[in-house]
Amino acid sequence: MQLEKIRAGSECKGAGKQAVIEYRQEKLSVNLKKLGRMKICILGAGAVGSHIAEALYQHGAGLYGGRVTLVDHDGVDGSNYTKQSGLYGPEDLGRPKAIALARRINRIVGNEGYFIPMNTDICELGEAFFSGFDVIFIAVDNFRARLHINKMVRQSQHTPVVITTGTGTDKAESICLDMKRLCTRCLWSESWLEDVTGPKSCRFAYEAQEKAGVIPTSKLLSALAGLLAFSQMNALAEGHEEVLNTRKEAFVSPTGIDVYTSRPLPKQNCPDCAVSAPKSVVSMEGSVFDMTLDTFLKQVRKRTGWDTVWALGDGFLLHDYCPRCGAKKEVYRPARWLNREQLICVQCREQLPLQDLPAVEFVNAYSMDSEPRLREMKLSELGMRPWGYIQVEKELDFWDGCQAEGMVFTLDEQMSDNGYLIGEEEDT
Repeated sequence: MQLEKIRAGSECKGAGKQAVIEYRQEKLSVNLKKLGRMKICILGAGAVGSHIAEALYQHGAGLYGGRVTLVDHDGVDGSNYTKQSGLYGPEDLGRPKAIALARRINRIVGNEGYFIPMNTDICELGEAFFSGFDVIFIAVDNFRARLHINKMVRQSQHTPVVITTGTGTDKAESICLDMKRLCTRCLWSESWLEDVTGPKSCRFAYEAQEKAGVIPTSKLLSALAGLLAFSQMNALAEGHEEVLNTRKEAFVSPTGIDVYTSRPLPKQNCPDCAVSAPKSVVSMEGSVFDMTLDTFLKQVRKRTGWDTVWALGDGFLLHDYCPRCGAKKEVYRPARWLNREQLICVQCREQLPLQDLPAVEFVNAYSMDSEPRLREMKLSELGMRPWGYIQVEKELDFWDGCQAEGMVFTLDEQMSDNGYLIGEEEDT
């Protein structure tokens, strides 16, 4: 029987000598070809995410025509070293995590295009981005990001398997979900979501009733969480679908490590389980960072043949004055980027309690009759996400009892070689 061997790269930069990385099937307990074909995304390159990335490259994941994408928006900090993979070095301090980690792995393997870094805010990625993967690892430490990921995956055309993982003071866990029978929100109490910017270290802060600060953990637990997550993905690659919708927990004590497996249950009346993908999505060339609203509407009219087109958004504030005193103050921002202090002038901010602010109206739909300054803005400036769905409707006479005729569009975003979305660098 011929043994499988993959040479990942010709040369790696080592300590003054050439290095060759080989993946030998006889030395690995995984199926190289099955793992190598998978399209994988790691959301978060910190304590747990870096250990997942290390396990993936060491087992050749993505090398047979698949890919591994690494997404994070934070920089490497000195306090991270105590829990993260040893792949980060002192020279990485201050660099974006995703870019630093991907470059280090690509040098080791000898393939600069192996791990694809994205230095991007996860909460700014749209639905179509998440549909491009077989498996998504969630290794982020706040509910705002986890809630966004859950909603986007539930609405994506191709539903990937989601493996969500994290640590506590004495525990590491990984939960593998098919996102059909139950989703990540099914795992949480709704009371945990009252403050989605709340404490870190995932769900364990709320379980322990600790409402502030960072939950202490360790490199051992981070590594265990990453390895539990990898083991679940590897089981899927081998065809063991029984791993879907299971939770693996590892408890660490002075006397050893105990691992348990259980099955979480769907949550009754889960709001996100009620969300579903649109029947069809039309792909359009371009980027939200380059295309103006005017250009988008004209292209939609050309494709649909409709005389009038309405593009729906999440809310945009177009304000020229302070709603309290009437002083000139320009505020042109998407609703989700806006905080209440930005609505009023400096003088009123110092005098008026924020809870007493007057209500403001947001623009939620755009057409060729919208104000010229709106039509000249880039879609990203209006709050449209890269790879996001843009709902478009045809104007009908609703007095006749007709329902709007609609379509869903998304733009084909492109990544640059340096880990940024093309066009995003100018916006950030």
